[in-house]
Amino acid sequence: MTRKQAGRAGMYIFGWLMALLFFIFCVHMPLQHACRDTVQQARAIERQVSAIRMDKQHYGDGRADESLAKQQKAADEALPDSIGQSRLLSMLQQAALHHGIALTALTPSKPIQQDELLVQPVRISCETDYFSLLAFLREIHGQGRFLRLDEASVHSKDGRLTCELTVSAFAMPVEE
Repeated sequence: MTRKQAGRAGMYIFGWLMALLFFIFCVHMPLQHACRDTVQQARAIERQVSAIRMDKQHYGDGRADESLAKQQKAADEALPDSIGQSRLLSMLQQAALHHGIALTALTPSKPIQQDELLVQPVRISCETDYFSLLAFLREIHGQGRFLRLDEASVHSKDGRLTCELTVSAFAMPVEE
């Protein structure tokens, strides 16, 4: 091998080394660094997805919140923060008319405080038949408002019922 050939071989080797160093420092290492960053991001996303799945299993996918909101709304309707006497009397009157009950009197008493609740007794005097009375009682029971039948006096004459009912409506005033 001559000196010229040895110089060329050295240049080839030097060229290859420079190309290898260029490849390692300018291509391979940045790609490895980007790969590590991508793997770390993927692991972080996997942890987030896992946390979301656990939350969904624990809390559901919103249905539990909707159910809780519906239950709260029903509770607020059953025990409003005020008696709302006019709405109560209107509801009782409309239910009676709906079932063909002849109201002779609809008399609210003075509201009574019982523990945390406010109780509004209402005396209902009416004339009706048996099935209309039952339908009326079912309807006021199904209104969503918490009502209690405290007293019932029913007398029959010629197939008609004369009724004296005492119904109590409840409210839970908001404490200020």
